[in-house]
Amino acid sequence: MLGRGSSCKLHAAAAAGATPANDAVPPWRQVVAVTAGCLLLCNLHRSTFAVLLPDLATQLGLRASQAGAVQAAMLAAYLAGQVPAGRLADKYSGTRVLLWGLCLWSLATALTAAAGLAVGTSSSSSWWPLAVIILSRVLLGLASACAMPCVAAMAVQWVPAAERASAISFTYANFNLGGVIGLTMVPLLADAFGGGGAFVISGAVGVAWAAVGAMIMQRVTAQHAAAGGRSKAEGAATGDAAAAGQGKLIAGSRQQGQQQQQPKQQQPPPPFSWQLDAASTRQVALLCFAHAVIGFGFFLMQNWMPLYMASLGSQGLAVTGRLSSMPWLAAAVAGMLAGSAADSLIRSGLPTLSVRRLMQCISFAGCGLSVVPLALTTTPGLIPAVLCLTANLTFYSLSYGGFHAYLQDVAGAKAGVLQGVTNSASILAGLLGSLLTGWVVDATGSYSAVFWVLAALYGVAAVVWAVCSSSHKLGEQVQ
Repeated sequence: MLGRGSSCKLHAAAAAGATPANDAVPPWRQVVAVTAGCLLLCNLHRSTFAVLLPDLATQLGLRASQAGAVQAAMLAAYLAGQVPAGRLADKYSGTRVLLWGLCLWSLATALTAAAGLAVGTSSSSSWWPLAVIILSRVLLGLASACAMPCVAAMAVQWVPAAERASAISFTYANFNLGGVIGLTMVPLLADAFGGGGAFVISGAVGVAWAAVGAMIMQRVTAQHAAAGGRSKAEGAATGDAAAAGQGKLIAGSRQQGQQQQQPKQQQPPPPFSWQLDAASTRQVALLCFAHAVIGFGFFLMQNWMPLYMASLGSQGLAVTGRLSSMPWLAAAVAGMLAGSAADSLIRSGLPTLSVRRLMQCISFAGCGLSVVPLALTTTPGLIPAVLCLTANLTFYSLSYGGFHAYLQDVAGAKAGVLQGVTNSASILAGLLGSLLTGWVVDATGSYSAVFWVLAALYGVAAVVWAVCSSSHKLGEQVQ
């Protein structure tokens, strides 16, 4: 995330309301770093539960369908919080809302330790341990619902338009890195301190980062106010104008000095309304469908990969965690490269829509093809399975330069709310996918049919995205 020459430094400083000489690291980059840390911990906390679930399921005697219901409970709460979280992010600041969410879902993660204690003192048929698990998962889902809407709002509120794909990719690469850390480190913590200790330590790290992030945001906000006096939204708008080649940056800088003693007050965003024109309705429908397909595949990988590895013969938490972490590590690296590649293509003169369309079509097609070998056999073996899942999540990461950046391109100041709406579709698909997977595995004893469904969804989505994606901006239509 280094600067790219003096012109980009001037652009970033204008977008953050600071001059290049004032800050070695522009405020917007600091905000991105805080946000990325929160996303890393979000996936670390999810992975903590996922990697410990096989042992918990054994201790509680849970069938696959019951494990799916536990995962679905978290996703149901996650779904319920999407649109309210988007509204809060647009109104109060994406990163600040995210820090509050991090603190709350970290406490929910620590609460899961109570289920382990209950297992040690109750029979495996007792309802109490399962109730504690479901309660903690619901609380985690509700608190972490702010994650993606807050990232979208942060990108519009702070990041220059020409840097958004890289910033989004960096943020979500850290999200994937959190999965790697969780899947590899949590088994070690569980061996040393028990499953309950692993949950408590993971939660404590989240609370600590929330406190650090709050201090950084307080300092950055003070720097921003002292340096420029312009609102974050004005800065982002300046970045959009510069990225579009409108050439108003220098004139705006001159006018700023004349108007510094009479700073504008940032107007609150207008309330969300479903009164959309036909083109905007089609755009929202496309985004919801695409995000639903992305979510179906993503939550299947996140929630079921350790159990799938265990079904193929993986022995012990440590081995299962290491095998499950390899695809997420590839996703983190690919995500970083995808964002940089997308920004480079746009700077080279390729139309933004063409870049977003290309990246997402490759993502959908690659994700679909990568799981076909797993659908063709019920016993692919551990190594082939890891390779296929690694390819799947690598192609998934191209969506950071495709779908996710596209959403900010067309949503404008309402990116947080729109992300909440589309992410609701994604979570609903993931919820249904978790239930479907449990039922199918119980009925057939394998995951083959699940991968056939996943491959078909990706194929359809690639065609729909190629045909229906457009440069239509929602603007004031999403109010």
